[in-house]
Amino acid sequence: MCHRVLRDVRLLGGRQLPDELVGQTSLSLTGSFKYQACDAIKCYLPTTIPLEWSFELKEHDLERVPEAIRRGAE
Repeated sequence: MCHRVLRDVRLLGGRQLPDELVGQTSLSLTGSFKYQACDAIKCYLPTTIPLEWSFELKEHDLERVPEAIRRGAE
C-alpha cells in the first residue's frame, strides 16, 4: 500500500522575491516527518524522518505570450 503526503509551500511577496531571497540562486527547506505505523496486530515505535528540499530560484518571467496564442485569441 502506498500513501502520498502533500504540503503547500508559498513565498510571500507576489511577483517579486522577498527581500531575504534577492540575489540568492537557491532555496533549501528542511523539516521532518513523524509517523507511527500500525498493523492489525501492533503499533510500532514512532519514527521521525528528516527531510530537505532544494529549489532553484529564477526571476519572474514578465514576457507576455504572443497575442496570437493568448487565451481567447481568434
